[in-house]
Order: sequence, then structure tokens, then C-alpha cells
Amino acid sequence: MKQHKKHVKQASVQKYKEDEKHKELVKQASVQKYKEDEKHKKLVKQASVQKYKEDEKHKEHVKQASIQKYADDDSHRCKVKQQTETRRENLKQENKQITEVIRKFKDAVEKGPECVCSCCLRLFFEKQVLICKKGSYDNSIYDLCTTEKYKHTCTDDCNTHCAFEGTCRTSLWICYTCHRKMIKGKTPAESFSNGLMLEDVPLELKQLNAIEQQLIALNIPFMKIMALPKGGQKGVHGPVVCVPSDLTKVTTILPRSEDESLLLKVKLKRKLNYKGYEKYQFVRPNHLEQALVYLKDTNVWYKDVAINDEWINPIPEVNDDE
Repeated sequence: MKQHKKHVKQASVQKYKEDEKHKELVKQASVQKYKEDEKHKKLVKQASVQKYKEDEKHKEHVKQASIQKYADDDSHRCKVKQQTETRRENLKQENKQITEVIRKFKDAVEKGPECVCSCCLRLFFEKQVLICKKGSYDNSIYDLCTTEKYKHTCTDDCNTHCAFEGTCRTSLWICYTCHRKMIKGKTPAESFSNGLMLEDVPLELKQLNAIEQQLIALNIPFMKIMALPKGGQKGVHGPVVCVPSDLTKVTTILPRSEDESLLLKVKLKRKLNYKGYEKYQFVRPNHLEQALVYLKDTNVWYKDVAINDEWINPIPEVNDDE
């Protein structure tokens, strides 16, 4: 069946090359279908845009043809100039209408940088990436520089309505910087294969809140943060001082209980004699213990930390009959 299909395609291509009358009929039919069928028209446009993005040779050919036509054809040149002037004038008029400006702003900020480049693993906006296709690159370069780690493929474990369905996580993306390097057979400098892959944060550390992270930190950094003149951003002014933290207060003094859902109120102050506090949150002793056990096994700087496993405050039992 596949052999027959391939044979028919080759015969059709050969006839289109050799038979001028047949070639003209096919062109007319294609033009007519493009005019009448809106769905077909949309698909053709999408395919053309995608090919222009991915095929460097085709892109260069289209550019040269456009430049040549603009230089040789006076009517085409006048038409292009008129279209450009009209587009600029329409844009000026639209920008004067506040409702149109608000709509454009909402469209621009509707989606954030959600697309992950499969090569450098950076987050990009959708307009900054294109679909990563294996056939566009050399196989050895593709296998070395790309990963499907952040592409979601629905399995039996997914619900009926998968949370990632219809999102950018279901496609494999690549940014234009990596695409241009890989299509030339080069390894991008930003590629994770150059030792830039970051390990996933373990669950024991990921589940900690800000105060819990401070409690088990060996050093607490202090810095003076000031608002910058423009942009609404903040910057560090002066030196950064790292103050060593005593973990014995966490491992031996912090109250513990048999109940894993125990919560404690903790205030983080700049100095103990200050009345005010910097942060105020609930901490979970059970999570702190899990994080310290993990760090003792994996981090050489935590190997001497002693965890008191014997001191546990039991929950007093209450008899309902009394």
C-alpha cells in the first residue's frame, strides 16, 4: 500500500513537470480552492509561515525574490509603499483610542514566558520559539542537544481533562538562537549538554517555606535593598554580610510532637532585642527534620549536624468518658 502511494506521488510530480497543460490546470484549481475554502486557506498560510521560520534556504530565497520584485516591478513597489503608509496610519489611529490600547496590552500580557526551549531549557514567549522537528537537524546534534524533559505526553495516569491539554507544554519547542546554531551542525553555547543542566529540587527542600529555609540555613545573608530610580526594580546597596546560623536551636530546642501536622509560629527578627520582626510564618517541625536528614546524607557541610531523635513531646491523651 505504501509502495503504491509512493509510486502515485512520483507519477504525479513527473506529470506536473512534463505536461504544461496539466500544470496550468493544477495551478488554477489550487488558486480557486484557496479563494473559496477558508479552512484550506488558513492551513496554507500556517504551513507557509512555519516553512519560512524553519527552512533557512527557503527563507533566503523568499527574501531575494521579494527584493528583486520590489526593484524591477514599479507597480508592485508603489503598491507596497501604499500598503505600508496605510498600515502606519491605521496603527496611529488605533493607538489614539484608549480601548484599543488596553486591548493590545491585555493581549500582550495574556501569556507569560511559558515555552521551554528543549536545548537551553530557558523560558520564552511563544513568539520567541518554534516547533522543534528532528528532521530539521543532524541526528547526532539533535540527540546531543535536545531533551523532552519538559514536554508533557498524556498517559493513562492523566485525568480525562488533562491540566496541560491545549497548553505549550504539549509541544517540543526550540528558541531561534539554538535553532540557528543546530541547523548549521553546531552545538549551541547555551545548550544543557555543555554541563548547564540543573538538577531538580528534591521534595524535602521544595516543600519548605521561607522561614523554614532560614531555620536550616548554615548562613543567613543580610543586605541593604533599595528601590532603583526607574523600572520599579530593586538593587543591593553596599556589602552583603553572611551571618553564621546555629542549627542546634533547631535540632534540639524546637518543640516536636508525634503529630506530623504540628504547626509552630515563628518570627524572624534582625536582632532579638528588636520588638518588630522581618518575617512571621508557621513552620512544620516534621518538614524541617526531613530536610535536615536529606542534607546530612547529600551535603558535606551538614554531616556534623546532630538531630535529637529522642526528645519528642507526646500528645496527652484525653478520655472522653471523664
